[in-house]
Amino acid sequence: MRARPDQQPVGRAGNRGGRGRRLGAVPPGRRRGGTGVDYRPGDLRNLPVDGPFDAALSWFTSFGYFDDDGNRRVLAEYRRVLRPGGRLLIETHNRDQFVRRFTPAPFSHTVQVGDDVMIDTTEFDCVAGRIETDRVVVRDGHVQRSHHSVRLPAITELREWLLGAGFSEVEFRARDGEQPSIDRPRLVVLATA
Repeated sequence: MRARPDQQPVGRAGNRGGRGRRLGAVPPGRRRGGTGVDYRPGDLRNLPVDGPFDAALSWFTSFGYFDDDGNRRVLAEYRRVLRPGGRLLIETHNRDQFVRRFTPAPFSHTVQVGDDVMIDTTEFDCVAGRIETDRVVVRDGHVQRSHHSVRLPAITELREWLLGAGFSEVEFRARDGEQPSIDRPRLVVLATA
């Protein structure tokens, strides 16, 4: 299962009210594009499958969209559906590199394609350990606004969360396969059930 952050409206850190989350627009059991993959909408904190699976994948910062308890539940759910010895692979921002390179808030990043524009204005909340991004998209003259909040746990926190969820081994690498460092922006985590 893969969560699409653009379909998960979340409030700022500390906002426990939250709105409903919708993970994917594909009806349950529908196969897309002849891939043989069975996409199922659901909540990562309560996966709509039982497994056991050999592997689970959480790629390109699709982890961290809930509060800390919710993020721990996501990891526990991944562990629940993996067979003993199964693997969870998470790819996300390397918090240490992100903080080191972050421009003092607010920082804006603009992407323009033709007349369409996307502007992300981002701050980093050091107390909550969250990237807070306000996004404005102008497409065909229509303006759409959204907010994204992603928790970036430190490596030591993420290790503790994974072991607490029942994983027996946890390895951390940079995306290039080397040891994580403050100079490598992406983090790859391999957890063994």
